[in-house]
Amino acid sequence: MNSLIIKYALIAWVIGCAMLFLGQQLSLQHSLKILLWLQPDATHQQQSLDNFLLEPERMNVLYEPSSSEKYVVDHAEELGLLANTWENMTTPSCRIFTDPALPNYSSLQSYRKELVEYTQRTDDFETDIKDLRIPLRAATLAWHFWIRRALLPPMRHPDLCFDPEKTYKDLFTMTYMVHDWEVMCKRLTPFSRTVFIDMGASLAFYDSAKNSPAVYILDTYKKFGFVFDHVYAFEITGQAPTSVFEMVPSNMLSQYHWINVGVEADPEAKMNPLRMLLEQFTEEDFVVIKLDIDHSAIEVPLAYQLLNDDRYSKMVDQLYFEHHVFQLELSPAWAESMQGSIKMSMDLFGGLRKKGIASHFWI
Repeated sequence: MNSLIIKYALIAWVIGCAMLFLGQQLSLQHSLKILLWLQPDATHQQQSLDNFLLEPERMNVLYEPSSSEKYVVDHAEELGLLANTWENMTTPSCRIFTDPALPNYSSLQSYRKELVEYTQRTDDFETDIKDLRIPLRAATLAWHFWIRRALLPPMRHPDLCFDPEKTYKDLFTMTYMVHDWEVMCKRLTPFSRTVFIDMGASLAFYDSAKNSPAVYILDTYKKFGFVFDHVYAFEITGQAPTSVFEMVPSNMLSQYHWINVGVEADPEAKMNPLRMLLEQFTEEDFVVIKLDIDHSAIEVPLAYQLLNDDRYSKMVDQLYFEHHVFQLELSPAWAESMQGSIKMSMDLFGGLRKKGIASHFWI
């Protein structure tokens, strides 16, 4: 089965996590069976439930790329995804969605429809749990296979491939991001601190904070019971604090830390936010990072620090990164900031996911 069956992700969250929090332990094995049934690789479904016992430790996560991801990585050269200069960037990365002759074409069209349903389910979702840490009990599954969005070009919503004008809506919609809320809530403990590190945090580009992608993602987390204790907002462009805090939503003021300086990539630098993680937080905390400073010489090394240093991979739960690689569809916007190939980006994000960091293409 090539499709990720993302439309059941929210059902799994309700049954697998929220019911566990409410003390209905009998639901655990039932929810586990549901989660196994949802996975695209049926071979995992035959594993004994004896391998899925309650453990008091942080949950281990296995990442298995979808068949479409594997096809793209294995055929990157013929798909034109090795381009790393303006001269050899000639093939649209959208071809996997638009060429009926390619394998997985049919399943990817189904995937587009499932994204619509997933988005609607997210919009409609309601819960009485305001903060997941309050009813949380220290019990987690030992293993879980993610319900996640495939890592695929064009690194945006696939509808961009069917929009010849490349409109603002298709360039900047965030409804292609699929989150496994069930995995995330089981990573929490009753005493986890919740941290959002925003690198490239200017709100000046938007007529109101509600149009900011960062505020949108924070509101989405809040909807599912993830209330952030700290939002560290790094921004190099000088802005008057009064104008910044006028834009910050009132419900975020108490946790919002405005840091009006640029970040640094040197692992020992004071302004490397990853260093702050090691000094101030632990593996038990829930950490989300957004990396979008539009400067490849700094943000790419930071991303590889997350990949190569296991201290970070044990601490960071989610990463949102706009990786500016050579890609035909986004080249007008990314221009001179592009560095590396789409294949390089997929290897990076796939490696991060295998380390346990759920990584998403940012806008």
